[in-house]
Amino acid sequence: MTVKRSQKTLESRVEDLEATIEIMNLEAQYARVWDTGQANAWADVFTEDGIFEVVAGPNRPGRTVQGRAELAKFCDEINAATTGIHLMHTPHIVVDGDTAVGGLYFEFRRVNRQTPDATAQGSTSGYYDVRYVRTEGGWKMKTRIEKGIIRASSTFYEI
Repeated sequence: MTVKRSQKTLESRVEDLEATIEIMNLEAQYARVWDTGQANAWADVFTEDGIFEVVAGPNRPGRTVQGRAELAKFCDEINAATTGIHLMHTPHIVVDGDTAVGGLYFEFRRVNRQTPDATAQGSTSGYYDVRYVRTEGGWKMKTRIEKGIIRASSTFYEI
């Protein structure tokens, strides 16, 4: 629902601005704790029943993970074999009271240790669609859907 700026009070516009900044900080936290392998902190950016979904693509299976325990396990599982860094773009966020929706583009650059003598590096670029909710603990992600658009990879073999 879009409300014209002139129809909103200054107080409600400031509240929306504060919410937007808090959600942007949540997005920064999401990337930072994933990239540093902090599985429980990554799971904590979601609601207790939060959902992270990876949409299937060519040579990439889809996956849906729900609940903080499963989210933390997923983060640990991926980070056991992959080191990487998220390059996040500015999100588009629409706040509506205690809920918000957003979308942002990302690039994830990674290194995978496939075997002792083979290392792969690559990147995935795409976007996230996110639903946020305000909780007693601040803004959290209710659902996050990842859609990869471009994926590139190369492998280095020890000689």
